[in-house]
Amino acid sequence: MVDREADINKYVPENPVSPIPVVVFMGTGVTLRDYHLLRTVLAENGFNSFCPDPNLAAAGNPKKWGILTDADNIKQQTFRETIDSVGYPNQDGVKQIYAIAHSSAILYLLPVIKEQPESSRKLILLAPAGIQPEMNPLKAVFRLWKANQEHKKDKKTMQGLGIYPADEYSLRRNWRSYLPEVLTIATTVISKDIEELSRAGLDVTVAYHSRDRRFPREFFISELDQKIVPLVEIIGSHGQVRFDRAVASRLVSLLKTS
Repeated sequence: MVDREADINKYVPENPVSPIPVVVFMGTGVTLRDYHLLRTVLAENGFNSFCPDPNLAAAGNPKKWGILTDADNIKQQTFRETIDSVGYPNQDGVKQIYAIAHSSAILYLLPVIKEQPESSRKLILLAPAGIQPEMNPLKAVFRLWKANQEHKKDKKTMQGLGIYPADEYSLRRNWRSYLPEVLTIATTVISKDIEELSRAGLDVTVAYHSRDRRFPREFFISELDQKIVPLVEIIGSHGQVRFDRAVASRLVSLLKTS
């Protein structure tokens, strides 16, 4: 369940920046292929990287509510297994990782981090879901749907400018998995949890995109206390990390400041 493309994404020289690996936790509706550029840039800068794929784990898993996949538990279990299998032990024997959680990934990773916060040497949240005002479920789902429609317009604009691949592959998701996930993404609010983890000593950075229509800048500015959780603005739109080397390089610089 962990991608190990050592020939491409593993730093080979004898002196890596850190023996602690970077684990990229991917958002909804994408595949390992979508984070190839980010992982290549990480490797170029001395970091080993891994990317767990809960979609593989979901195949053949038991359903809840009759036909719906229990996506929440599948993802959390996949993340636990990843930390246990690739984490680098510190002097106390605790396996640690650098974590980059993109988009909705933090909603499923957060319970795992809260269970074992010492496992994360640094946590970077890139364009994270969950940093949003509380709203009733119907309004939340409608807002997310509307934001996704606007995001599709952004894609077409970027394709016209030649900065977005027209043939970008997107996972054809099974609707039985997607339905529970969209409800989780739209209604879960994690701002207070992130602030509490930061107060407790976890190195957390929230990086939001300047042109993100799914989770816009005003959410992060209004919902997080910047004295507790550092906020970093990165030029671009939601998902731009998958095809923009500049965004990937910015994330590397954040890792190196830990």
